[in-house]
Amino acid sequence: QRYHKPRLVESGYFDFEQNQLVPMPGRVRLCPYYFVGGEGDGARANLSGVLGTICPADKKIIHGMKDAILAPCSA
Repeated sequence: QRYHKPRLVESGYFDFEQNQLVPMPGRVRLCPYYFVGGEGDGARANLSGVLGTICPADKKIIHGMKDAILAPCSA
């Protein structure tokens, strides 16, 4: 899997305490999920889904980010 530098995007999340959408510019990382189907020599990896993780633009580390937005993406 090739690495691509995270890209800055405009995003937002819903704050249930304030009952409003809060804008959050951030960097997005896409993680593909593959599942193997088939038997023996016919087994193949199939792209089955993608998880998008958006962390605040001023943060550098995405792993373990409590302020991140996790969003399923269609493949």
